[in-house]
Order: sequence, then structure tokens, then C-alpha cells
Amino acid sequence: MTKSTDSRPTRDQRRWPLWKKLLVATTVLMVSFGLAETIATAFYLRGDIEPQSIWVHATDNQTAAVEFDPVLGYRLTATPTRMMIIGSNGVIESSGTFRGNNLGAPDNDDFFPARGPDNRKRFVVLGDSFTSGLYMERSWPDIAESLSQQGNSPIELLNFSIDGGGVANWQQVLTRIIVADGYDIDGVIFAVYGTDLSRPFTFWDQVVPGYNRPMQLGRWPDFQASGPETRSRDRLEPLDTWQVVSSQVFDQYLSGQRRPPVSRPFQFYLTGKCRALVSSLFHHDDESRQLLKSLSHLPDAELFFRDRRHVISEIEDALQKQRLPALVVHIPYREVLLTRAGVASENLRFYLESVGESWETQSFAKLIGADFVDGSEAFKDLSVAEIHAHWLPIDGHWNQAGAEQFAKFLVPIVKTWADRQK
Repeated sequence: MTKSTDSRPTRDQRRWPLWKKLLVATTVLMVSFGLAETIATAFYLRGDIEPQSIWVHATDNQTAAVEFDPVLGYRLTATPTRMMIIGSNGVIESSGTFRGNNLGAPDNDDFFPARGPDNRKRFVVLGDSFTSGLYMERSWPDIAESLSQQGNSPIELLNFSIDGGGVANWQQVLTRIIVADGYDIDGVIFAVYGTDLSRPFTFWDQVVPGYNRPMQLGRWPDFQASGPETRSRDRLEPLDTWQVVSSQVFDQYLSGQRRPPVSRPFQFYLTGKCRALVSSLFHHDDESRQLLKSLSHLPDAELFFRDRRHVISEIEDALQKQRLPALVVHIPYREVLLTRAGVASENLRFYLESVGESWETQSFAKLIGADFVDGSEAFKDLSVAEIHAHWLPIDGHWNQAGAEQFAKFLVPIVKTWADRQK
């Protein structure tokens, strides 16, 4: 009886060579990455990944709710219209009302040069969107007024803040409205955030009233001396992150039936993240050291503000001529508060950059002869979770809770400061 021969390949014969294994593994990896890249890029362009905030304004008539003004930057109409901040992922962050007083300023009360019959202390407040508070139900100056009435010395805060504005807009309000019209006030409060002191004159307009049109934003090119008569709508450009829609579309956003369109330049999302990661491994430490080095050699304030020195000088002169005390309050970045609360790894560079802006704000206070208050003290005892709870989830602004926290902190400081001026 003959022995049968097994023709099946042995285990060694069935084993793939190394080059074939590498080829298959590489192919699987590339196909998987390509599929993941396609999905991630699609979600990024749609706004689900790294969502951005979009400001949406509802209007149902042909009358602009925001009108260009060469002195203020813009004036709000008296007719109330709704607005919201919504993430590109559909998350509603905040909602508020656009409505101006008799001067088109973001205040519930009308402004008049003469002091009211109750003879309350009056202060002009100059700030940006954190202080105008149009995206919330109540701004911090409005809350502060209400809180002050609970004591024996109520105050009146005239909110002349301009969304997106800064030192050049404040100079115009102070010299061409407060001083020119002879306002009877007890002082001026500057609420400074971020790059406010580096912003030239800023203005807005809803140039063509209607739907599905972005708001128009313009900035004077520099701090060169120029009066309102030289400013015009010619420099206005569409702002894609601020949309004007009908009430129907606005309600669809609120209900989640629709999302605002997102304008993002095309890029491969995962590929870009990989490049950024590799770049950070080689340059992060160098950039941090450079920032630390620059912060150890802060320039002279006069030299630092040389391009806008005439603007600051006009503010200083107006305060001195009217014998008005001034208080400069620095509004903190959320990232700075998170860094102080222990989330240092992801916010270190941002924190280092903000140190320079804090120095800039303190230098501004010294140049105009004002007292300085560090507004970050309002949030110093909050945990990381509590800090997040006081800010909008995507946008960089604080929410209603943040505005209330800031107002509670500032009211006693303003009262004490005002009493010292007697």
C-alpha cells in the first residue's frame, strides 16, 4: 500500500513575504485615512467640527436696524429687532434684542445732558460688545444700575459702547458728544478688552436692508487725525459671520430646523492637523521663549502708543478740561482665567500674549490719569467648570451669568471710587 502525498502548502509556504505585508498594511492605512479625511473634512466644512459662532439678526422690513454714523460708528434704531449667536453646528449660544435709545446707543434709557431729578451720580461707560451686551438680555451696565439701587447710593451708567469699537470710537464719543453737548456727569468708565486699544475708528451699517445679507463692517485704515466729515460708507465690507435674515429663517434657526450657512476655505482637515502637530513639536518652545523674552522688555508707554498718541491725548485733555475722573477696567479673556485655574497646557501661549494686553491697558490708564481695575478678579475664585459656565460655549464672549458676575464685582468698586472723588 503506497503512502499518499499531501499537496497542500506548508505553513512556511503560506506565509506572506514581508514586502507584501507592508504593502497591504500601507494600503489599508491609506484607504482608512482617506475615508476618515473625507468624513472629517466634510463635517469641518459643514461646521460640525471646530464650530464657529455666527451672529444672526432678524428683520422683517426695509428699514435698517443699524445705521452708519460718522461720530458713534453706528446708531441703533428705536424699533426692537431680535438677534442671536448660533454655532455653525446649530447650538444656540445666546439671544438678545437690537434697540437703541434716543441717541442710538445700546441703553434702555434715553440720554440727556442734564442730570435727572433724583440727582444720582452719572458715569459714561465706553466699551465694546462685552459692554454693549446686545447679544444678551441685559448688559452689565444695566445690571449694575439695578444692583446699585439696592443700596443708599444708586448710580446711572450711560452706555455708549460700540460693538467692535475701541479707543478711536471712545475718543469721538467723549469729545464730540459728552463734552460738546455739555453732559453733566461724574466720571468716565473705560471697559477695555483684548485689542480695543489697537482698533482704529470702527463703523457698521446694514447698507441694503433685506434678507440673507451680511452686516457691513468698516474700519478707518489707521489712527491718522480725521474728523467725522472725512468718514464714509466707502470702506464698509460684508462680514460673513454676521447675517441678516427674515423672522421665518430666524425661527427656523431657533427650532433647529435649519442651520446658518458657513463660509470656510477648503482644506483637508486631518492633514492640516497633522501638519500643525508636527510644526508645534519643533516651534512651540521657541515661540513661548520669544514671548517671554518680549514681555521682559516692555517698551515705554509713550513709544508704544506713538501711532495713536493724539487720540489718547484728546481723551486726556477732555477729561482734564471737564475735571472728570476716569476708571479703566480690564476685561479678561476666558483662556486667561482657565490658565490661572490650572488648564495651562492648551492656553499657555494665549496667556503670555494677554499679559502684554494687560500691560497696555494699565499704560493707557496712566497716560489719561485714570485709576485701574483688573476685571479678572471678578472670576478669581471660580473653578474650571464654573468659568466655562460664565462664558458662551463657542464664541469668546461671556454669557448672561458672566455679565452678572462682572456687574456684582464692579458696583462696590465704582461706588467707593466715586466717593473718593468728592
